[in-house]
Order: sequence, then structure tokens, then C-alpha cells
Amino acid sequence: MTLDASTSQIVTSNGTSRNQAGYSGSVSFKRVTPLGGLDNLLTVTFSNVTLSTLQGGSSGSFFGSTPGSTISMSSDFITFSPTSNFDFSLAVTSILPPFASPGNGGYGRAFRANTSGGFASDPPPSFVPEPATWAMLIMGFGLVGVAMRRRTNTARVTA
Repeated sequence: MTLDASTSQIVTSNGTSRNQAGYSGSVSFKRVTPLGGLDNLLTVTFSNVTLSTLQGGSSGSFFGSTPGSTISMSSDFITFSPTSNFDFSLAVTSILPPFASPGNGGYGRAFRANTSGGFASDPPPSFVPEPATWAMLIMGFGLVGVAMRRRTNTARVTA
């Protein structure tokens, strides 16, 4: 997974809580070994999402939802409706160095973190079967057709 995001907006504070809005970027999940030349499991492109954490904190979250944020999702294996509403949430943990800003009017500094998250689409995406699945489906229909054609009708006579 790769997450690249940046913002030019300042950090706002509420006590020890820190929020920094306006993040734009993308997060991508890729196959290590491409399947038929395809490797994009999911790419989320976003703008106007928010990072929320604590001053000096080592965890936080990125979050956004349409229509307040602009979010699009693409995949080599999943089809999304072009009129979908999307939700985006990533938990960030083990932030290094710990998140720091001077409070209202300042900017956060770059950091690295572990992530986990959730992505939602309304309507739900549809999955595109792999070519091998299509081949098995067509071959299965063919075998059923051959079996039905070779079946012989025998008449039974009971006494």
C-alpha cells in the first residue's frame, strides 16, 4: 500500500486535539505479482479530507466523505458506478515522528505511519470476473450441453 497526501491548510487545535483539513492525494493497493498485466487492486484519489490527531500523538485518522470531499475509486478488478457516493477513512498508527504543530496558525510536519482503513461506495461496486473464471463458466456450459446431447432416451416397459 502507498499513501501520498499533502495540504497547504493550517492546523486547527481544540485543546490537545489537532485537525488539518484540505489533504489531497491518493492511496493505492497493488498486487505484488500482476495478474494478466493487471495489478491495481484499489486506488483512491481524494481531495479535501481531514487528518485528526493529538498534539504529540502517535495515532490519528484521515477521513472524508462525498459530497464534502472529492473522492474517486478505481480498480482493475472492481467496477464502480460513476455516480457513486464514497466514504474514506484511514487509521494511522505509529506516527514517526509524533505529530506536532504549533497550534492554530501552524502546519504539521511530514511523518511516516502504519495504516489500516475502510472504504465504502454507494451503490456497492460490482466485481469483474477474471478471464479464468469466464473460461471455466463457458467450458462448464459446454460440458453440460455435450452431456445432454449424448443422453439417450430409453423406453421402459413394465409388466
